[in-house]
Amino acid sequence: MPAPKTPETIYSITVNDAEGNPTTLAPYRGDVLMIVNTASY
Repeated sequence: MPAPKTPETIYSITVNDAEGNPTTLAPYRGDVLMIVNTASY
C-alpha cells in the first residue's frame, strides 16, 4: 500500500467544518489561525 500523500501546505489539508462538511483552510490564507486538537480518548 502506498504512503498517503503529504500536503504541501496547511491550506491544502482537508478538514471538516462546523456542519461536518469537508473543506480546506485555503479561505483563511493570510489570516491568523489558532489550530486546536479537540480529540479525546
